[in-house]
Amino acid sequence: MFTTSRRSFMKSSIVLGAGLSLGVAGCGGSSAGSLQSKTKFAVLSDPHVYDSSLGTSGEAFEDYLSHDRKMLLESVEILEEMVADFLTTDGLEFVIIPGDLTKDGERVCHEKMVSILKPLLEKKVLMYMSSQVITILIILMLLLLTVV
Repeated sequence: MFTTSRRSFMKSSIVLGAGLSLGVAGCGGSSAGSLQSKTKFAVLSDPHVYDSSLGTSGEAFEDYLSHDRKMLLESVEILEEMVADFLTTDGLEFVIIPGDLTKDGERVCHEKMVSILKPLLEKKVLMYMSSQVITILIILMLLLLTVV
């Protein structure tokens, strides 16, 4: 039996998912002289960024954490680590961020997310943020284009 902490599992899952996304991009075969180009992209789903300035203690907050799987207290650290990984990925052209960007849409959480993503924008990495359904369609389209 393999045991791990929830934090380690979630962090590994995010890293693995991003790694797989980077590896799958451009998987279509092409010969030397072909006009096909390879695209490198990453997927970072449902970051649920939570700014700790909104509070990290109290009965209501503890009750919320006990009934929810989101890693709110670690969300900023996880996103920062993912952005750092993306910044060191050669040739990364864009990042798809489907799903919920913040805990509940709080302005301060959106501002925190923008501040963390800013280095990617400065490096000219495009970002697409959308609902899960639209993102799945975009990813399928990209994968189909790389196979054709």
